[in-house]
Amino acid sequence: MLTPFTVLMPANIRFGRGQALSAAPWLAQQGGPILLVHGASPQRAAFLRHQLEALQLEVTMLAISREPWLIDIEQGVQLAREKGVRAVVSLGGGAVIDAGKAIAALVPAAGPLVDYLEVVGTGRQLEASPLPFVAIPTTAGTGAEVTKNAVINVPEQQRKVSLRDDRM
Repeated sequence: MLTPFTVLMPANIRFGRGQALSAAPWLAQQGGPILLVHGASPQRAAFLRHQLEALQLEVTMLAISREPWLIDIEQGVQLAREKGVRAVVSLGGGAVIDAGKAIAALVPAAGPLVDYLEVVGTGRQLEASPLPFVAIPTTAGTGAEVTKNAVINVPEQQRKVSLRDDRM
């Protein structure tokens, strides 16, 4: 007998060569400024930055060169708030996508960021919907672009934990 279950999927998944280019017009509809989260090399995200800037959007770049630590997320959230970011786009592997998802989810959050984490925090529910978020994966297999959580490393606690919400 099959046990009932639910599958939660992102609202819009695009496949195929050149689909990353469709992100810029959609992000322009959200308004700017935009936070562009990328891996260690900003040159790999230059095409998207130029496309966003051509649409008159202010773009702030944020490099994530490792699995995201809580301090990376806190700094990203602070930067996004200071810049008045209206949407977040991640271009990279699973770590970059997890960082962008977490930042988009936590910018509107009212409490201390650690409170929203499982295990090391209380797993507090997000009070507000995350900022609009686009994931552009550059690696195969992590699945970060289709999950409702972000994995965050909290080295002080020697733990990797999740930030989880159905709206992520």
